[in-house]
This record gives sequence, C-alpha cells and structure tokens, in this order.
Amino acid sequence: MKKTMMVKINRRASAVVSIAHFQKARAPPGISTSARTFLPPNPNPNPKLKSQFRSHSAASVTTIASSSHQPSSSSHQPSRSSDISHESFKKKIDDINELENALSLYNEMVQMRPLPKVIHFNQLLNRIEGSMQDVEDIFQIMIQKGENPDIVTYNAMMDGYCLHGQMDKARNVFETMLSRGIGPNILSYSILMNGYFKKNENDEAMHLLREIPQRGLRPNISIYNIVLQGLFRMGRYGSARKVLIEMQAADVNPDFHTRCIMLDGLCKGGNMDEALQFLHDMEVDGSALHVCMYNIILRGLGKSGCLDCARDLFNILPLKGIEPNVATYNTMITTLCLKGRLEEAKEIFVKMEENGCSADGITFNFIAQGLLRRGDYEDALRFLEEMDTRGFSMVPYTLSIIIGLLQVKEKDPCLLKIIQKFGPDGL
Repeated sequence: MKKTMMVKINRRASAVVSIAHFQKARAPPGISTSARTFLPPNPNPNPKLKSQFRSHSAASVTTIASSSHQPSSSSHQPSRSSDISHESFKKKIDDINELENALSLYNEMVQMRPLPKVIHFNQLLNRIEGSMQDVEDIFQIMIQKGENPDIVTYNAMMDGYCLHGQMDKARNVFETMLSRGIGPNILSYSILMNGYFKKNENDEAMHLLREIPQRGLRPNISIYNIVLQGLFRMGRYGSARKVLIEMQAADVNPDFHTRCIMLDGLCKGGNMDEALQFLHDMEVDGSALHVCMYNIILRGLGKSGCLDCARDLFNILPLKGIEPNVATYNTMITTLCLKGRLEEAKEIFVKMEENGCSADGITFNFIAQGLLRRGDYEDALRFLEEMDTRGFSMVPYTLSIIIGLLQVKEKDPCLLKIIQKFGPDGL
C-alpha cells in the first residue's frame, strides 16, 4: 500500500516538475519574495493594530447627532471637536499606554461639542483591547452617555472577546447588536467564525456560514479562507474539499491565500498526491503562482520522505520562472540535514550564497546541528563561527545537542571551544 502511494506521488511530482518549464509566474502584489514563512501573513499588515476588524475600511462610520447632546449650562466651556483633525485624534489614541490615559482622553472627548465621530470612540476601544474589562467599562459609559455604538464598535467588542477565547461573551455581543436593530456585516461573521474555529467549535462556525445568506449577505473569499483553514486544522479534509467546491460554485474565485491554505492543509494531512495535483492544475490553468506555494510542496515532499522528488522540483524552479527565496533554500537544507544528507545540504548552501540569497540563522543552525550529529565537530565550529560573524545566534536546540555530546565526549577540544565561545555565561 505504502509503495503504491509513493509511486503515485513520484509520478505526480514528475508531472509538476516537467510542466510549463518556461512559464513566468509573478508574485501577488504586496507579497515579499523574501518571506520566511510557508504561509505568508496578510500582505498589508499594520503593526499598530492587533485584529482583523481594524483593517476593515468598508464599515460605515456615522457622526453622532449633535442635536441629541446639548451643551452643558455649567461654567465649563466644552472644547470643540471640529478644531481637532482626524490625524490629531489618531495620534492621541496611538500615544495611550495605560488605562488612566484612555479614561482621561475619553472624558475629554465626551465634553466636546459637537461630539467626536464614532470612529474615534471605536479607535479608543481598539487601543485598550488587551483588557476586556476596560473595554467593557468604556462601552457601557458610551451607552450611558448616549453615544450609540455602531457596527464597528460591536465588531471591536466581539473581536476582543474572541481574542481572549471568550466565545459566549462574543456571541452575547452579537445578539445584543441584533436586538438593537444593527445588522451584522461580513466582518462580524468572520470574527465570530474565526473565534469558534480557534476554540475547535467547528459546528458553531459552520452554522454561522449557513446563516450568512439568510441575512442577505454573501460569503466572500475571506469567509471561505477562514472556513478552509479551520477545517484543515481539525483534520476535516473531506469537508474542506466540499467547501472549496461550494465556493467555486458560488463564483467566488480562490485567491493567493486560498491556494496556500489548500496546499498546506493537504500536505500536512499527508495527502501529497492531491496537493501535487492541485499545484499541477494551477500551473496548467495559468493561475498566478508564487514561491511560497512551492515551499509548501517542497516541505510536504520532504516530510513524506520523497527527497528525490523534492530535489527534482527544487532544481526546476528557475525554469518555471520561480526564484527560490531563503525559505525555499532552508526547506531543502533542513530536510536534507534531518535525513543525514549533509553533503547535498552544503551544496545547496553554496548555491544559495552564489545566487545572492543570504543565509540566515535557521540555515546555519540546521547545518551545524547536522554536522554535530554526524560527528563533524570542526566543520560545525566553522559554520557556527561564520554564523556569529554574520550576527546570528545559536538556537537552544543546537546548544542542547552540544551539551548532550559533551556528556559523552567531555574532553573533545572542538566541542569545548564551541561551548566556551557560544554557550551561555556560567555554563
């Protein structure tokens, strides 16, 4: 049975290697070819913002009607929000580093006439999302003051609870929003579904998927990507395939992330033959291909023990118009090192450097680990010295190998030199 499967994988890999040798595939906009992960993150990350709803630009933003908030008759003269630009508000909110500052800014905002836009209150909630109790307090104060929360506010609350794994509270916010006559948008569903999948509550997530059309909404590619990733994470490969078919039947075209999720899910599930067929179909139908997709396949082939197939595919990448990146080289090097094929790993290391792709700490550590396991201590020392020269550090696992070896060969000069030079102080 295993032999038959390996023959199938070899044939499929050969098809992928041989097809469209001179096809030029371009990377999707915004995706760096130096990405070091097999599944790249959102191409447009914002380091200030922690969660999905913050990148949502299509949500409606309303201004609280100033007529419902008459100026106080007290001697205090409220400031005017019209004098403060959106950029000034954003800077003030970004500068908040503790709850006291947040509450102070909030008190300042509620004294303004006309009141600031809801978007600014939402941004304030988002900024202190790390403490849900703080968010709840400000949310309640907003309601008491008459500043009616909008869809963005409710999405922010749900997202915060989901990030903390408090799905019951997130669902309560969803129901409260409905009871106040505010209809959910696609982002509302994506937040809840993602939270349910991360808590392994797949049935709840799938129920929400079926509910979306009943709300007059149409699942988009982001929703389907969340579903596919969640199903693969739980090992429900058959369900993931059905969702992909359903998505295509609904005229929702797979995007870059969809394809990476499919390849990664199939490979991690040991379905290499199907993963290779999926990649082959993309090459045939002219889909935009990216080096990250091939990195996923190479890693899957290596874990499946198909090293020769992986090597053949790796060698043919330039003919396909795919330029290997540091993750590609590291995938091959780590796989070969783990299988004891160190000479091939060092050949790829040399090729990597010759092609202008600089090795990183992962590269050096894995080769050093392989050399240490094989007993080539002098060679390992040279690699570690070069690694140190380039500013990379030894990872704990490399150190654990050296310590283990020293327990057996406590007087080996190379091992002693390595531990003296690169080991932690006092070891």
